[in-house]
Amino acid sequence: MRKCLAMALLIAPLFAGKPALADPITDDVRCFVLTLQMMQSQNSTEKMAALIAHSYYLGKIDGRVPDIDLEERVIAELSYMTKPDFFRAEATRCGEEIKVRGQAEKAMGEDMTKRGLKAMQEENAR
Repeated sequence: MRKCLAMALLIAPLFAGKPALADPITDDVRCFVLTLQMMQSQNSTEKMAALIAHSYYLGKIDGRVPDIDLEERVIAELSYMTKPDFFRAEATRCGEEIKVRGQAEKAMGEDMTKRGLKAMQEENAR
């Protein structure tokens, strides 16, 4: 028992200021809330990025739970999102997810272009 407590005390600082991952829906709702905040920006680039992320997270949420009461879920998460450290950590997590997804889409687009060019070359060679 003492060893478990000592271990917990040793590793606790590693998680300070970082939100624990919640369930996938809550994680997506938190990212959705972030996009709502970002859409208030006066910066047009940030606003556009927020709109893209907003659609992405709304699609994820609707795809997982089509009948979700999104308003209630957003309201439930707002109190957490007002804490600066929590907000920053969630923004980092959500931003990383969008970045990874964007990179995958870019790679897919490049691959599709290559495949299309190859198919055209093969067609022209006939």
